[in-house]
Parts: sequence; structure tokens; C-alpha cells
Amino acid sequence: MKKGNVVTLVLAVLLLSICTITSLFALNVVSSNRKNTQLMLEASIMRGVRVSAEKLLLFSMEHGKKLAVEINGYHLETDEINGSWCVRLDNGDKEEIIFAEGR
Repeated sequence: MKKGNVVTLVLAVLLLSICTITSLFALNVVSSNRKNTQLMLEASIMRGVRVSAEKLLLFSMEHGKKLAVEINGYHLETDEINGSWCVRLDNGDKEEIIFAEGR
């Protein structure tokens, strides 16, 4: 091989390597942003579900009735345990119980 061909080949391999590394870095950044966006979306949904759960709990306490509702994939169910009202939030993976304070 001629010296010029070897230099061209080395430069082509280096450019291809740089493009590959840059592409992998860009994909990593996009993947990280996607994960962060997904976590923020889940947190926003959970915040809205908790607000709805508190309103459902207040309604159950005022009217003395147990209620069950499904919101955004979460099953909300009010219950009275030992004279204290609570609401259960269940999405299949995890369950959370919120008790009424001071009532």
C-alpha cells in the first residue's frame, strides 16, 4: 500500500470511531433525559392521585360512607379502621395508606 492510502485509511477509521463515540454519547444523554421525564411524569400523576385521595377521604368522613374509585391506574378505597378514616392507594405494584389527621 502507498503511504497516502494508509494515511487515508487511518483517518477514515479515526473519523468513524469519533462518530461512533459521539453517537453513543448522544444516545446515552437522550436515554437519561427520557428516564428523567418518565420519573417526573410518574411523580406528577402520583401527586394528583394523592390530592384526589385526600378529597375522597374528606367526603367519606363527612358522609360516613366507604367509597372506591379508580384514577390514573390507581385504585382508591376509603375505609374506617378503629374509628379512624383512611384511604388506600394501590396500583398493583405498591400500596399506600393515608390516614385522616385530627378526626
